[in-house]
Amino acid sequence: MDITKHHYPVFYSSEFVSFQKTLKSELDITTSVPSEVLKALSIQTVTGQQIQIEISNGIIIYEQVDAIVNPMNENLNYDNGLAKGIVEAGGLSVQQETTSYVEQNRKLLPKEIVCLSAGDLPCKHLIHMIVPHWKGGMNNEEDALYKTIYYALLLANNIQAQSVALPALGPGVFEFPEDVCATCTWKAIKQFAKDVQVLNLHTIRCIFFQPRVVQAFEFLGKAYRSFSWQWEENGSFRHYSFEVCGKLSKEYENDPTGIIHLEIDEKNYVIYFANMTQVNMKTQFRRKIKCVPVKHSVVQWTYKNEHTTFNPYTQAQSDFIQSMFQFEIPREIKICENNYIFDFKLMCQLNVQTGITHSIQQQNVIPNTDHMILDNMNFRQNPTFKVKLTGPQSKLPFVKCMLEEKMKELFKKDLLVLQYNPSKKLINEINQITNKFGVLCCVQNDSTCENKKCIIHLVGHTSAVAYAKNAILEEVLSSFESTTKPQVFHIPSHWDGNQENTTKLVSLKEGCTELKDIETKFYLSMKMYKIVEVFRIQNTWLWQKYSQSKKLLELKNNGSSNEKLLFHGTSNDKPEKIYDSEEGFDMRFSTEGKWGNANYFAENAKYCDACAYSNPDGSQEIFLANVITGDSITLPSDPMLRMPPKKPRYLGSSRCIQFEETRYDTVKGLAQDSTVYMTYDNLKAYPAYLIRYRHYQGNSCVLF
Repeated sequence: MDITKHHYPVFYSSEFVSFQKTLKSELDITTSVPSEVLKALSIQTVTGQQIQIEISNGIIIYEQVDAIVNPMNENLNYDNGLAKGIVEAGGLSVQQETTSYVEQNRKLLPKEIVCLSAGDLPCKHLIHMIVPHWKGGMNNEEDALYKTIYYALLLANNIQAQSVALPALGPGVFEFPEDVCATCTWKAIKQFAKDVQVLNLHTIRCIFFQPRVVQAFEFLGKAYRSFSWQWEENGSFRHYSFEVCGKLSKEYENDPTGIIHLEIDEKNYVIYFANMTQVNMKTQFRRKIKCVPVKHSVVQWTYKNEHTTFNPYTQAQSDFIQSMFQFEIPREIKICENNYIFDFKLMCQLNVQTGITHSIQQQNVIPNTDHMILDNMNFRQNPTFKVKLTGPQSKLPFVKCMLEEKMKELFKKDLLVLQYNPSKKLINEINQITNKFGVLCCVQNDSTCENKKCIIHLVGHTSAVAYAKNAILEEVLSSFESTTKPQVFHIPSHWDGNQENTTKLVSLKEGCTELKDIETKFYLSMKMYKIVEVFRIQNTWLWQKYSQSKKLLELKNNGSSNEKLLFHGTSNDKPEKIYDSEEGFDMRFSTEGKWGNANYFAENAKYCDACAYSNPDGSQEIFLANVITGDSITLPSDPMLRMPPKKPRYLGSSRCIQFEETRYDTVKGLAQDSTVYMTYDNLKAYPAYLIRYRHYQGNSCVLF
């Protein structure tokens, strides 16, 4: 019988596994769900042997392979997720063996794997691996997942398994982004093929039912066409030629931290992938470079010739034009010794030398079979699994009816209706909830009716749908309360509450703890100076702006803002222009510095002494500021900086905030024996204190 694909969570449930065992023991009927291989390709090992890589949308507990990889935690527990379905399908012997292993040995450490028996599963071995929990990429989780998958493949090869089934390792309960999961899997397979000397493992079957994982895996399989490379000139980035892009991408894929030599326009350059720089060998001039992943659609670009027929560009040229089109960058492109300007609004190309204009067009094409080209349509066009019943023919009709009734009992469709269109953030939260419970979800916005509404369709195992629905309702309620509840503004508890105006200066009393802490920090680098007076700055407007910025940064960085107390000098500007204003620290008035145009803050007060404000009486003033440094990156001096650099993709994700591109929050460096922090906006610092001091007059220095 055929079972709708949306029933897949049911096959992993303990109720269905128990039902199968009852059919086998009482009626001698075996139930199986053969997988369907959607795409396959071969990858060559270092010794010249071939490994077959298959992408399947089957059910892993029915896979006829030698070994199955099972994602577990360090205790080899199986409370939820895919691990629970695999272990329960393996039966009591698998459950007892995993428990006994931990009791007799210890908890498994990160990147550790263990091979145990498979129990009632059709495979010979179960390879249990420890999958880390995704925490925004800040704890090197991507590298841990990649290495664990790599070690699992090595172990499968060492136990002489000829075939292994890999699920999508990371999404769901471990909360890995699906593209990161695909990246780790692809990278591990490639490294395995590169390192293995004696090959036993000839087939790696990837059981990916998540369309986005499949798409990401296909994207990685397209080798050198995956990136558009650019170099910086005068603050903006320009594209390399498509030939150079091909060379860079191929070398980058082999070694993302390597060094290569290139000749471009008869000039010799060295490219450093580790810090993304290009160095002219003759002049030693450095430029920044970057690579941008190209989101491929399967297209072919063509141009109209003099005979009014459209001729195709080469595949490499077409991919390069597509990268320009996707980022809406009308640039000059060199093709076959001629320079052309592509205008994608008018859809034409202009030959710079001749002035002749030709029409261009973008065409969808059928993908070649030698590439791994998969998209969501593969899953929509193949919406069923075939359930195979094996046993006495006389019993099959009766068992088929029993199976249909059981599926109706275990399978549930439900929906939630919201009387408004939810935000993207709420939709992301809903998708994370449904992934956690193994429930398929479709969010449908209905804007045709007078009152906009949103319908959330839930499909899956009966109990899982119920749990997911309750969790979604709680999330929706929480989201609604946070958007309707008025924002409450809290001033710091140590402030003087008797304040009528927006700004108030409060002189700190001699001997108070607040003053002593500031004096200790100041005198660490200013022993030849003496503090005259310290004022607490109470600007309610600036504090509210700073507090809101801090909350947003904590949301971006999984709860961390990395707030610091740092010194800042105002040079010739009166301090009141900063502390008694609506903008506070304003980088628009800062001069060019070693790290570009930014607000500069230092850990040592001595760094700011040279740019302190001088009063007529000879005293000087600097600020001690609250600064939220967030996720900071240490960089060498670079006067061309205008904002922090972009993070690597695996560091760019957060549970609540997900952007295609994410930058570091601040930049830090070392100058004049002090760590300095640079903020490239006006919302990351609050002028907390104004310190008035003068050079120590006397024969000895101030001691503490």
